[in-house]
Amino acid sequence: MTSILYVEDEVALASVIGLRLRAEGMLVDVATTAQQALAMCEEKTYDLTLIDVHLGAGMNGLELGAEVRRRGRAASVLMLTAAGDLDTKLSAFEMGAEDYLTKPFEFAELLARIRVLTSRAAASGQPSARTPLRPIRLLRDTLKLRIYDDEVELTSTEFKLLRVLEDANGSFVTAEQLCAELWGQARLHHRKSLYVHVNKVRAKLGQHQSVLENVKRLGYRMVWPDEGESAPVEAKS
Repeated sequence: MTSILYVEDEVALASVIGLRLRAEGMLVDVATTAQQALAMCEEKTYDLTLIDVHLGAGMNGLELGAEVRRRGRAASVLMLTAAGDLDTKLSAFEMGAEDYLTKPFEFAELLARIRVLTSRAAASGQPSARTPLRPIRLLRDTLKLRIYDDEVELTSTEFKLLRVLEDANGSFVTAEQLCAELWGQARLHHRKSLYVHVNKVRAKLGQHQSVLENVKRLGYRMVWPDEGESAPVEAKS
């Protein structure tokens, strides 16, 4: 199955195109900001990245495409934009994009271009990592936690808790810092709520709960399993 990262700040359009691509049998992650897209790229590589040139504030689509290329996170890059002028097209190709599609476009044309680019990349032997870099990871577009082959529903607070710990990249985050991130302050009742949410997350992790580590006076951190590490086998009684 073709894996695609679709970066589009028009939420309605992103939702519609994402659904239609999934209906064609493709695996699609949708990001509405460059920051969100880069976070997703830290977790996996893609067969194709679709990027809108104009992403609002912060990094634009061309800059994002160049960064995705630099990190080696996509076999192909297809730029999308309402700007059809030559300078923008040339900038896209100079950045390293394989193709360029001007809005508004017909879905059939987008689908055709995707299939051409992915088949071309496969024929050229470019690497395609469709397996997540971490067997236990956050699915940021669905607010779920993937645990090997299973997906677990998270509450918004549980998701925010794990997101903060994941963004810490293995560093410890104190209880006070977590409370401030979750509730804006670290009062006593927030500390009690934090412990409740931590325990609920551990329960959902089941036999993998050791990935959520707590060290006295240091705080909490996530110790993610390495790529390729197999799931523990439950002992039979």
